[in-house]
Amino acid sequence: LLELMRTKEKSRKYRQLMAKLDRNVRRNFESMMKYIDALFDEYSKLLVLRIDLGYHHVQSQPITSARILGDFQRLLNNRRSNALFADMVGYIRRLEYGSEKSWHLHVIIFYNGQDAQNASTLTRLIGEYWRDVITDHDGTYFNCNDSRNEYKYCGIGKISHWEAEKRTHLLYALTYLTKKDRIIGFDVPKKCKMMTKGEPPKPRPNKPGPKRRTS
Repeated sequence: LLELMRTKEKSRKYRQLMAKLDRNVRRNFESMMKYIDALFDEYSKLLVLRIDLGYHHVQSQPITSARILGDFQRLLNNRRSNALFADMVGYIRRLEYGSEKSWHLHVIIFYNGQDAQNASTLTRLIGEYWRDVITDHDGTYFNCNDSRNEYKYCGIGKISHWEAEKRTHLLYALTYLTKKDRIIGFDVPKKCKMMTKGEPPKPRPNKPGPKRRTS
């Protein structure tokens, strides 16, 4: 088996696949970075939430990628009628598969930081909404904002447009979400994007840019 793996790794097809995945990583990172910059151009402060969404280990039926993507889309669709999402201005989500967690999502959610407060509470409420309403108690969540002090580079919570260090830390977190995909040859819908984001904000006419701090 090891000899077969070594042979495959040396093949032209494998090297081409790895090169393609590397290009995808760079494109994803650049696209998401531009998206975050566009949000900061529109909002002087962002409240950044990080949450992992998944399901309990024990299920009557195996969890499929179609189900988790459908459940997440339902959550997005319900924003219009749910006050919990009134100040939400954007999101980034990554679909992943793990031997223990099965299909799960890593999600960054952006709120207008001028209006929204307490990232940890908001993240918990979103997690409970996923667990109790969207998945009918099949779901689980992990509130990353509760563990923000454990991160060496904390890019979550309230971030102002002029806080260069915090924005750099946010981009550091983004590198984790845009890391190279594992090669999965099953259960992925056609044209499915393993990583996606919300629509960039449309600049409002005659809207002044955010005030810049000079020090």
